[in-house]
Amino acid sequence: MISGKLGLSSVCENKVGTIFCLEASRLARNNREWYKLVDLCAVVKTLIIDFDGIYDPCNVSDRVLLGVKGTVSEYELGIFRQRAQAAILEKASRGELYTSLPAGYILTEDNRCEKDPDQRVRDAISFVFKKFREFGSANQVVLHFRSETIEVPARKRKDKMNKVGWNQPTTSTISKILKNPIYAGAYVYGRKETRTSIVDGQPIKTSGHQLPMERWKVLIKDHHDGYISWDEFVANQNQLQQNATKRGSAVRGAAKRGSALLVGLLRCQKCGRKFDVRYKGIHSNTPLYVCRGQAAIGRKGGCIEFYGTQLEALVADEVLRVVEPASIALAEQTEQLCQKKQHEKEHHIINNLAQAEYETNRCFEQYNLADPKNRMVVQNLEDHWEKAIETFEQLKSQLEQIRETYQPLSSDERKMIYQLAEDLPRVWLHEKTDVKIKKRILQILIKEIMVDIDADNFFVFSIHWAGGKHTQYKLKRRKRGERKNYLHPETETIVSGLAELTPDREIARILNLLKIKTASGKTWIASRVATFRRKNNIPGFNLTEYKKKDVVNLTQTAAILGINPMAAHRLIKVKIIKGRQVVRYAPWAIEKEHLKEPSVQQAVKALKKGTKILITIKYKNKNQLTL
Repeated sequence: MISGKLGLSSVCENKVGTIFCLEASRLARNNREWYKLVDLCAVVKTLIIDFDGIYDPCNVSDRVLLGVKGTVSEYELGIFRQRAQAAILEKASRGELYTSLPAGYILTEDNRCEKDPDQRVRDAISFVFKKFREFGSANQVVLHFRSETIEVPARKRKDKMNKVGWNQPTTSTISKILKNPIYAGAYVYGRKETRTSIVDGQPIKTSGHQLPMERWKVLIKDHHDGYISWDEFVANQNQLQQNATKRGSAVRGAAKRGSALLVGLLRCQKCGRKFDVRYKGIHSNTPLYVCRGQAAIGRKGGCIEFYGTQLEALVADEVLRVVEPASIALAEQTEQLCQKKQHEKEHHIINNLAQAEYETNRCFEQYNLADPKNRMVVQNLEDHWEKAIETFEQLKSQLEQIRETYQPLSSDERKMIYQLAEDLPRVWLHEKTDVKIKKRILQILIKEIMVDIDADNFFVFSIHWAGGKHTQYKLKRRKRGERKNYLHPETETIVSGLAELTPDREIARILNLLKIKTASGKTWIASRVATFRRKNNIPGFNLTEYKKKDVVNLTQTAAILGINPMAAHRLIKVKIIKGRQVVRYAPWAIEKEHLKEPSVQQAVKALKKGTKILITIKYKNKNQLTL
C-alpha cells in the first residue's frame, strides 16, 4: 500500500511495482486525484490490486473499469455527505440541534434550552443589555464594566465540562452577547457560511462569514425564554451597524468625544454622501463640515462645506423645544436613576459575595475531608481555602465601603435637579455637560439632516425627525470675512414688532427674559438694541406715532375701565378683551374703540359688583413639535 507523499514519490521514482489496497477507488478523495494516480501508475507500469482483481493502468479496459470505480466511489461519498447534511438541517429546523450554548443558557436532559439557574449569571447577562440600552455603544458598555470592576460570564472553550468562567469584559465578549439571537429567545442555524476563492490557481476556503438575517437557514422565534425581546434584538443590530464607522457614509457612527454635535447626521443632498468634520479656529474647536463628493469622482475641491456653529445652535434650540414639555418627568427619572445606580453596585457585589462564600465553604469541606497525614494534598487545599477567604473579605469590605459612602439626595440637591430641568438650555450649554450625551440625544431624535444650496445661495437644511416629521430651515451663506457668530433667526422679527410699542431699554429686558442672546453671545442692553436696529433698518419707538395709532397697553386699559391691571389681564385671557402681544413678556396692544363694546362693559360691571370670572386655560405648548 502507499500512504502520503512518500508512497506517491516512490511510484514516480519507479520503486513500486504493485499497489495493494482494500478497495482501489479509496486511494483518492475525488476523481481528479484518482485519475492523476492512475496516469502515474500507467507511466511507470505499476499494477493496482484490490479484493476484486488485478488492474493494469496500461490496459484500456482496466483503465475504464478503474475510472468507473472512481466515479461510483465519488458518487457514494457525495450521497453520504448530502444525507448527513440533510439530517442535520432537518434536526435544526425542529430547533433540536445544539453544538454548544453560550453563557446564560444550559441544555437540559430532554434536550431543551433553558436559562442558567445561576442568578449571578442571569443578572450579568441582563445587565449587559440594560447598559447597551443606556449607552448605545458596545465600547461604552465595556468601559463602564471595567470602571466598576464588573465581570461577565463566558464559556471556557478548553474545559471539557464546558463550565462558565468570569473575566473582565472585552469589546469582543460584549459584541458576541449583543449579536447572538439566542438571547432574544430565538433558535438560529446557518448564520455563517464558508466561501471558496482562487488564489494563485489554488482553491482557498475561508469560514465564519456572517450572513444577513434574511439568508439564515433556520430562524425560530419564541423558541425559548429570552433575556430581551426580538424587536429589541433587531434594534440593537441596527444600532451596532450604525456604530460601525468602517462602513463609511452608509452609517452615522457612534457618539464620540469630539465637540461637533452633528457628526454622522449630515448628508449631502447633491451626492448623498455623509459629511466629514474638521476642527478649525485658534483653539481647534470650531467644527467645519465638509462633503468630499467631488474628490470621490476625481474632481478638485469639495462638494459643500460650512462651519457648523450656527446650525448646531439652531438644531439645539429645536431639540430643547421638543423635550421641554417632558423636563419635569426627566427630573424625576434623574432622581430615580441616582438610586438605581447605587442599587446596581450593591447588587453585583452581593452576588459576587454569595459566590465567594460558597467557594469558601466548599474549600473548607474539601480541606476537612482530606487526610491530615497527606501533607502534599492538605497544603494545596489549605492554600485554596486561604485565597477563597481573602476574596470573600475583600468583597465584604467593598460592600461596606459602598454603603458607608452612599448618601441619598438632599432636599437642596433635589431642588437643584428640578431647577435645572426647568432651564434645559442652561444644562445643555454648560461646559461640564458630556458631549457624548448631547450627541446621543440628537441621534435618538433626528434621523438625518439633508444639506443643499438653493438658487439664492442659501444653505437649506432639511431635518428628518425620527418620528417621520420634516422641518426645513434656510441660513444665509456667509461670504469670506463675514462674522461667524450665531443670532437667533427670529430676533429681527421680534425687535421689529417691539419697536412699534416700546423703547430700546424695554426691548432689551424682554429679549433677556426670552433668553435670546446677541450674535456674540452677550445679553442685551439698550445700546446693543439700537445698534441692531440701525444695521437692520428698523425704525425706533416713536411716542407720537404710537399715540396716533389709538392703541393702549395693559396699564392704560385698566385705568380707562376703572379696574386693576390683574383684572384687565384676566379679561384678556378669557378673550373678552381682544389684545395683541408680539411675544411673551411684551406689552399688550389693545384698541381703544374695542373697550367701548357692550361685552367688555358688561364684564367690567360684573367685576365691580364682585362677580368672579372663571378662566379655563389648557396648558399646551403651541411650539411643541410632535415627532
